[in-house]
Amino acid sequence: ASAEAEVVDAVAFRAQAGSHLDDMNKDLDDIIVTVQENGFWRLLSNTGELAFNFGQLEALDAPANVAVTWPESLVALDTTLDALSDAVSTQDGPTILAAVEVVRAQVEATRGVVNSAQ
Repeated sequence: ASAEAEVVDAVAFRAQAGSHLDDMNKDLDDIIVTVQENGFWRLLSNTGELAFNFGQLEALDAPANVAVTWPESLVALDTTLDALSDAVSTQDGPTILAAVEVVRAQVEATRGVVNSAQ
């Protein structure tokens, strides 16, 4: 008996990953508001929420056609999240806001990989 390779539902993958990426954008928006309000203590929970959403993305099974680009995209996203976390530790608003934009750009690059899943 031969085992069939599990086929990942690309529509479900795109929907789930897209939802997590949307949540990340909301968390990034929250960080901007937090910086504008000088509420630096809230930044820890904001970055925690980003880490949670990243974990959700990592847990997804990707369709075969993005089997290479998906993990690469996640590594790049993780790198930008680490840089954001480092920026948050400085409590310097402009540094944090610049890091937010880098993460947002990577979220959208990751969305491009997601949208190419078939």
